[in-house]
Amino acid sequence: MIVSRLLTHAAAVLFWGALALAPPPLAAQNAERCAEPDGRVRATMTLAALSAPERRLATERFGADFAEARATGRMPEDLFAFARCELNDVAPPELIALGRGPTHCTGGPAPVCGLWVLSRTDEGWIEVLETVGTPVLAASTSAGWIDIVTTDGRRPLVYKFGGGAYLTDPGDDALALDPLDAYEAGMDGALQVIWFSVRDDMPPDAEAIFSWFWRNVVQQDGAMTALPEDFRIGLAPIVPDAAPAVVITGLSSQFCDVAGCAHWLYRTAAPGARPELLARFTAADLAVAASGAFGHRDLLVSARGGVQVWRHDGGAYGMSMIARPLGPIEAAAD
Repeated sequence: MIVSRLLTHAAAVLFWGALALAPPPLAAQNAERCAEPDGRVRATMTLAALSAPERRLATERFGADFAEARATGRMPEDLFAFARCELNDVAPPELIALGRGPTHCTGGPAPVCGLWVLSRTDEGWIEVLETVGTPVLAASTSAGWIDIVTTDGRRPLVYKFGGGAYLTDPGDDALALDPLDAYEAGMDGALQVIWFSVRDDMPPDAEAIFSWFWRNVVQQDGAMTALPEDFRIGLAPIVPDAAPAVVITGLSSQFCDVAGCAHWLYRTAAPGARPELLARFTAADLAVAASGAFGHRDLLVSARGGVQVWRHDGGAYGMSMIARPLGPIEAAAD
């Protein structure tokens, strides 16, 4: 029935792999060079490599951890790795700390470690994020701060700046982060997008939306000369305990270029009702996060400039690109 059913781990590998093939995202272009080309934070600094103010900050924030390490014969240097990342265009850059070792990481072959983001304000240094996971800087912002995506290898979680700190759902806590038990019950990958070709036997709702799209969007657009086979259809679980939304992706050269392929995201309020367009974007891939706002999960859009976070604002999905001065290296290159 289903041609391509991606399990969660495989979907994560494909999604982040697609980002690695893209040109360096804007989020990676800062004076400190704190991120890899795919946006993942490069935490390579030790405590000794920090500036004097940063060392004082780290000592104040993690003093209890350092004292415990010394008491047990361990070196404080072994507890954390640091990175400087400009997240909000306001000097100095933020300090990101990643936990190391059993004290701040879970066990297993793919440990999940603690993550802290510290920023200096007029009132002094404050902690704007404390969570776990591998941080990725997105090519989108909230309130002037770069969005941060974390992943523990299974389901990504999005943090957007909510005025005083990074939050998973600023301004709205109505989103339930439970798995979609009513849909693909028992399958670990409850948040995956499941894809079909037009030749597959797909759920009636998805088939109805694509038929409407074909009649009312494709055939009524004189510039489109596509065949049904030029599209694929996906089910995206964007609302907990509700029927998935339907993603339609163009596959031919008419819909694809170096930036990716055209995507349309639709849903219907009731059987037979006119589909509602929730978002339209150009991307290489799409993933659904375990975070969101206003009852809708976040979308992770793999675009040419890096991963974009699209969040529902109570009416529709939207995103904002980052706009940040280049660092000395990049400015010189221009």
